[in-house]
Amino acid sequence: MRLSIKNISKEYAGGKLALRNISLEQQNGILGLLGPNGAGKSSLMRILATITQPTAGSVHWEGIDILKNPNALRRVLGYLPQDFGVYPNLSPQEFLTYLAAIKGMSGRATRQRIEALLEEVNLTEVRHQPIRTFSGGMRQRIGIAQVLLNDPRLIIMDEPTVGLDPEERVRFRNLLSQLSGERLVILSSHIVSDIETIASSIAIINGGSLLQHNYPHEILQGVEGKVYEALLEEAELKDFASRQQIIHTMRRQGGWMARYLNASGLPAHSTETPVRATLEDAYLWQVSHKAKASAYV
Repeated sequence: MRLSIKNISKEYAGGKLALRNISLEQQNGILGLLGPNGAGKSSLMRILATITQPTAGSVHWEGIDILKNPNALRRVLGYLPQDFGVYPNLSPQEFLTYLAAIKGMSGRATRQRIEALLEEVNLTEVRHQPIRTFSGGMRQRIGIAQVLLNDPRLIIMDEPTVGLDPEERVRFRNLLSQLSGERLVILSSHIVSDIETIASSIAIINGGSLLQHNYPHEILQGVEGKVYEALLEEAELKDFASRQQIIHTMRRQGGWMARYLNASGLPAHSTETPVRATLEDAYLWQVSHKAKASAYV
């Protein structure tokens, strides 16, 4: 399976440019889309899900132009939008049965499929309760189940872990990892931890532009040797933050431990200590430094 995106741009009414000449190729596995809120991730996913048309560019699935022939993709697509809605008076089982009928699915095999999916998303015990009584996280799990109803080849999920507790997030990541072997899964988030443990490759998007698309370890190499920690006194912190890109701070006895990116090669503080870089460090480096410099588009 192959998805090819070439020079996709999207301009909305009023001249707002949401996407700028995005191109990438992806095969089986999990493609993680990382970017801050408003970066253009949702616009790209709606185009890939054939819900909206780009202003320019092309998208091919298995060599087929889905902008001209969207049904070729829709037959094998599972899509979870960020604003997924449900029928609150239906139970999970009724809701999934209804959606299965819309997809042309029926019979014993479909009933068994629904039962298996409710088990996968840990909703078996409440499968007959009305959805209006559910928490946001439980509703999100119903959304995840409906994505998988038709055993899709391409799965697109926009911020799917919103509202999930830590245990549910782990369960969800394990489920996606199991599914990705014979499928292409596109998962968007602005939370690095949702992506880093399962993504085969990562595309970082900001301001509508693709900053980088690569394997996680290749993205990580971009900040090796640039991440440091230093113990700062209270009075130093504000001035230091104006000169260095601080990732996060933690209060310590006598001051603050600051983790920061320093690409200058020059010592930034007398207590500076190099530390191992993380994907979050690399992500912040891409979004702030490279976006500002327009060094990778």
